[in-house]
Amino acid sequence: MISSAGKRITAHFLDSMILGVISFMLLFLFLIPLGIVSLLNIKELILEMTFLYSMFIAVVMIGIQIHFWSKSTSIGKKILGMIIVDKKTGNPIGLGRMLIREIIGKYISGFFLSLGFIWILFDDEKQGWHDKIVSTVVIDK
Repeated sequence: MISSAGKRITAHFLDSMILGVISFMLLFLFLIPLGIVSLLNIKELILEMTFLYSMFIAVVMIGIQIHFWSKSTSIGKKILGMIIVDKKTGNPIGLGRMLIREIIGKYISGFFLSLGFIWILFDDEKQGWHDKIVSTVVIDK
């Protein structure tokens, strides 16, 4: 059964909230040593720590996303029992197609005033442009 637009929106908000909480927790852990270093007034070390922290956060976030994308889902979709499958076969798609869907497809969907996402509300198969690009649908397990 194809997932409703409302369920997909809820999954997106769950994704954003969970990743936001993880980022905030990591930021909090970073601010403690940064506060100590700033008391010592070592500007170069502060810049280096900020850069390293930014790279660390990026790697963690990308790692989490790739883990779920390799399973044809996202954190929010997993919680709500949804999976992304090939439109014709109904089989989960591979990581390569997920990367195209999530990076290129969602960029295109959002670039034109987010019409590619709004499209889900009016499409019979609840496909956004990012789904149409790689021929996928989001279904309930």
